[in-house]
Amino acid sequence: EVEAMARSIARAAGRGLAAAVPLSAAAGVRAALRVADIGAGRRPLRVPIRVVRVGDAALIGMAGEQFVETGARVKAAVRQAGLFPLVIGHAQHLAYVPTPEAFAARLPSDYEVDEARRLGMAEDAADRELGAVRRALQAVGRRRRGR
Repeated sequence: EVEAMARSIARAAGRGLAAAVPLSAAAGVRAALRVADIGAGRRPLRVPIRVVRVGDAALIGMAGEQFVETGARVKAAVRQAGLFPLVIGHAQHLAYVPTPEAFAARLPSDYEVDEARRLGMAEDAADRELGAVRRALQAVGRRRRGR
């Protein structure tokens, strides 16, 4: 069964490669790196935020594992910049990056929030990362209208 599945996946990948259209230089590949300080108080905790624009698509790399709510906000910011959010992933292992609402819930046992606090993460860390995403999106430019 595993071999049959692997062959099926290989055939599908081959069809995808055969149908692929190479990007021209006009596709507009641009990249930006911003750093977000997500540390609490005076303790710095700086993390990279990467945005790569390929044509009308934006690939986003964020430090840590984002909550679904943060992912939705990032996708909305990418769309607001006139781009299509292709991938949102974590660029380095850090920990979960809870939303301010998750921090505010103050549950008696909450692994993600407890770990974030142990690392010295600020309660608005997800908002700070989102701000860095927005700054990086500005740097890679808005999609041209009429395309």
